[in-house]
This record gives sequence, C-alpha cells and structure tokens, in this order.
Amino acid sequence: MPVVNVRIRQNEYSPMVIRLRQGWPYVIRIRYRDDHGHVFQANTFFSRFAVIKTTIAGKVKEETCYGAIYVPAQQTAELKLLAVVDGYYDYEDSCLSISSAFSLGRNDVIIVEERAPRI
Repeated sequence: MPVVNVRIRQNEYSPMVIRLRQGWPYVIRIRYRDDHGHVFQANTFFSRFAVIKTTIAGKVKEETCYGAIYVPAQQTAELKLLAVVDGYYDYEDSCLSISSAFSLGRNDVIIVEERAPRI
C-alpha cells in the first residue's frame, strides 16, 4: 500500500499538493511538528473516501466518518483509506474543526486522478 507522508511545520504543509489514483488504497501519514495540536480539516475529502483505519498518536480510533481530525502537538496521524471518487479536494490546518473561519493556513489540495478504464 503506497504511503504519502505529509509534514506540517509552522502551519505549512509539505507537500502542498498530494496526488492519488482513484480506486487505490493509501496510507496518509500526517506529522505535526509544532508545539501545539491542530485540526487537519478536509470535509469533502473525507466524505468521498472510504476510511479503513485511523491511528492518532499511536491509538486506533473507532470512528471512520468525520470531516476533520485533531492531531496533538509533536504527534502523527495515520489514515488508511481508499480513494473512491476522483476530483480536487481542499484541505487545511485549523484550530477548530467547526469552521473554516478559524483557518490558520492556506488551503492545499489533494488531487485524485480518474482511474483509466480497461479496454
């Protein structure tokens, strides 16, 4: 299963653009390097992906339906998921999961490329 590493430091994401292929499973590993926790917010992304397993700071989360995840300071979140629907999905770092009005950084993007039909 391909692993996509995302690093967040001083409210900046690296990489800024994540490319995935529709129909493939992935592990997205999000490392927060700051001294305070943040919310990885991607409402549309999470609603159009099949989340298989979520681990935050070494603990497996029971829920698999959400629009954002909180990651504590200096910790890592690991999302095992299936890219179901192709398209462009914004994601951002925010201090609260209830509104993008509290965004701390610019929106970055996850691009899911359409799966080529087999002929």
